[in-house]
Amino acid sequence: MSSAYGTINSRSAAFSAIGEDDSTIGEIEDGLTTAVNYVIDTPEKETRIEFGGFYFPQRMVTVILTFWATALVYLLRSNLSVAQETLAKELKWSGGFTTLALAAFYAGYIFTQIPGGWLAHRIGSKITLGVGIFGSSLSTFLLPFFADIGPLFLLCRFCTGIFEAVTYPCVNDIASKWFPRRENSLLLGIVNIGASIGTIVAYASTSPIVNSLGWPWVFWIGGCSGLLWCAAWMLLFTSDPKDNQWVSPYELELMLEGKEEVKNKPVPWRKIITCVPFWGIVTTSFCGAWGFYTLLSWLPQYFTSILHFDITKPSLFLYLPFALSIPTAIICAKSADYIINRGRIVHFQETVRVKSSIIASLPPSELESLLKPHRNQDFVKIIGIHRVEFVRKLFQSISMFVPAIFLGLITTNPSTVVTIIYLNIAQTAVACASGGVTVNYLDIAPEFANVLYGISNTFSTLAGLLSTLICGSILGNDIPNAPGVTSL
Repeated sequence: MSSAYGTINSRSAAFSAIGEDDSTIGEIEDGLTTAVNYVIDTPEKETRIEFGGFYFPQRMVTVILTFWATALVYLLRSNLSVAQETLAKELKWSGGFTTLALAAFYAGYIFTQIPGGWLAHRIGSKITLGVGIFGSSLSTFLLPFFADIGPLFLLCRFCTGIFEAVTYPCVNDIASKWFPRRENSLLLGIVNIGASIGTIVAYASTSPIVNSLGWPWVFWIGGCSGLLWCAAWMLLFTSDPKDNQWVSPYELELMLEGKEEVKNKPVPWRKIITCVPFWGIVTTSFCGAWGFYTLLSWLPQYFTSILHFDITKPSLFLYLPFALSIPTAIICAKSADYIINRGRIVHFQETVRVKSSIIASLPPSELESLLKPHRNQDFVKIIGIHRVEFVRKLFQSISMFVPAIFLGLITTNPSTVVTIIYLNIAQTAVACASGGVTVNYLDIAPEFANVLYGISNTFSTLAGLLSTLICGSILGNDIPNAPGVTSL
């Protein structure tokens, strides 16, 4: 491409993702008026920014920062789960108070999901997520100072949940603006594996920090890490890519492809509430969250009380379930994008006649408006089902049925080795949701994905709260002798 939006030099590169034949592509000859059949589908090599000869896509800067944010929030929520045994012994907690300490986070987390989505829609994710991470980091940092005052300790965990709750509604808002539609699954999958990274870091770092510095440093280090992220976030991120001074015109084209301007557009609450597919997503998320949060809160106790692992020492078995989910999430997300994009058909409804000099001078938003009415996208169906629907249901079904089977097999009291294998298969399969319901909000209403996720995650958090309380009441103080303990 010779200018900002000029001649397409490599036809096959520009249209390889959508399977268009070279003969359907009209060229723009400089200074002449010719028939143009044009799609904003710029090769990846053109969507980079030059800094002294080094090129890097700005959407990947956003991916890195958002990935860091998801890793942080899972570090801040998981460190108490890993350190709870030490705190219970040192502070003489009862089993009931331990359960309340774990549940307090979810009690706060449930309140600001929907407001977080609405705020991201109204004022943008930069301020909303920045304040959220700052508040949760500060609450975590203050936690050790109130360790001997039970109600204040619980209040700090409650506030951590309140501030953290805006994270994933903001993540979906960011994805709807910054991620090209054809890369939704992959980039959102990369961001979401931050949850696994944060959990691994919590498992790997908590015990060494407790043994060398004392348990308060677990929360102080986590809190300071969040404050450091806030500085980078406010410096490098903008809620709208069009406001980012470092984004190239090429990359902006790619990110805006097929998207509508919805800034300050009213949220269609009635349509959302009456949307049957959306409630299907909510139900799926609730069921998946029940198992996920159960493992997140109680897996450390299962390792120590049932499998007799010493979680104060590094062990591959502690990190392996979360580590395996990382490549699985990326592979499934990439596969989902590939299958969907392979079935993409672009129909050119009219011929656009325009001078290349005009195209070169147009800003991306006007160019998109000019070309949008003249193209339409469709997808080849798979066994009679819409391609996107089929792909989402396929990957989500794997992420639900496989863990259900193998977690159920643990109740048969297999050997320790077999139990570890079952847990790893179950945790790995959960990551297949990166091609399923995780990105589904961007499929059905990308412009309101922030609000949709906020509503859905409210119910998912309710599952986390209920599962933590119910498991705690079942397990009690004598975990090895609790009824049905092997099934968690």
